[in-house]
Amino acid sequence: MINLFKILFFNLGRILSFLYPKTLSQVIESILAYTYTGVHARFFNSWGSYSSMAWGCRVTNPQYISVGNNNVFLRNTAITVTPVQPDHSPSVTIGNNCHFGIRNHLTCINRIVIGDNLLTGAYVLISDNSHGTIEREILDTAPFDRPLVSKGGVYIGNNVWIGDKVSILPNVHIGNNVIIGANSVVTNDIPDNCVTAGIPAKIIKQL
Repeated sequence: MINLFKILFFNLGRILSFLYPKTLSQVIESILAYTYTGVHARFFNSWGSYSSMAWGCRVTNPQYISVGNNNVFLRNTAITVTPVQPDHSPSVTIGNNCHFGIRNHLTCINRIVIGDNLLTGAYVLISDNSHGTIEREILDTAPFDRPLVSKGGVYIGNNVWIGDKVSILPNVHIGNNVIIGANSVVTNDIPDNCVTAGIPAKIIKQL
């Protein structure tokens, strides 16, 4: 009986594919994205022209976030900004023509600055903070209850390509025209015009 339902719904999908072409699906997704963006954009510090968030993106404290023009945030991307002191305002600044893949996570308590023309793969983490420090008395505390701390902001230059599942950790400066290979963990600065990969990420080619 289960296999019969599988065959039935598969064939129903095949029939619908003729009535619901891919181009129409893309148009509907774009309409949903711009509608979703229109609902949320006014809460940002600034939101540039023709930038869009896919349905399902999640943003915490958008008043600390500035977004340039022509940016795309694919579905389930999360941007989390957390002020940890009453007199300090964290900030996320994103340039123009950036494309964030699905399920990216930007988490900020200090500062994240991203230049123009960034391209990321899926599941990319960009973080300027961690839960607590590596000290014995801190480790006795549940991770969720440890205070958020930042060793420094994250700065990413122009024309940077970040592969799938890359983690960029606090206090890192990434130069212009950089490629970061998939699954890399970036813990140190990366100069202009190079290809990096690995855990921790190291320069494998200087251009």
